[in-house]
Amino acid sequence: MQLDGAVAIVTGAAQNIGRCIAVALAEAGCRVAAIDLDGERLETLADERIDVLAGDVADPEQAARVVDTSTSLPAMLPIPSRRRASSTR
Repeated sequence: MQLDGAVAIVTGAAQNIGRCIAVALAEAGCRVAAIDLDGERLETLADERIDVLAGDVADPEQAARVVDTSTSLPAMLPIPSRRRASSTR
């Protein structure tokens, strides 16, 4: 599937399934806004098709920043990833 010109927002993108989704979407032609709490691990994902944003989308202010940033990326079609991991801390 080719997704040239689309933007995907992927949460939980620093590792595991979220990381795989971000990479697969970028390989399919998307511009990806990758978000995760783990900014250090997230930085290893950054490249010309993947923009990384460290933050917590459960926080309304940070979620708004993610949306503002991702909608400013050059693209034509936003594709949200509805995957969200949970853990106990």
